Amino acid sequence: MTNNYFTLFHKNTPAHILKEGNMIRYRCHTGHAYSAESLLTSITENIEDTLWGAIRGVEESVLLFNNLGDHYAEKNEPKLAAMYFKKAADATHRANPVRDIVTNHEQLTKDSISEQANETW
Repeated sequence: MTNNYFTLFHKNTPAHILKEGNMIRYRCHTGHAYSAESLLTSITENIEDTLWGAIRGVEESVLLFNNLGDHYAEKNEPKLAAMYFKKAADATHRANPVRDIVTNHEQLTKDSISEQANETW
């Protein structure tokens, strides 16, 4: 059984499913209407933007950790400096799987899914 609505996560609003012949459209409570193709494109772009934002955030923290490590190394506090450098390395290590995901993120479209279906069957 399929719901007649779902949430548009990029707007955090419910959307109603409208079936018109062979077409499916989605309409949010404010009246904006989306084709399946435009909604799919929007969702995949939003996912990619979010993942790149996470990577940028981690990269900024790495820069900060390294900067603080340099600062404490110059102040002759090697244990504290080493801890900041370790945090930078740890953050870089944690970001690598996210980077792999975003660089391999598939841009989903109606056509690409149709092609995959034809290749599979």
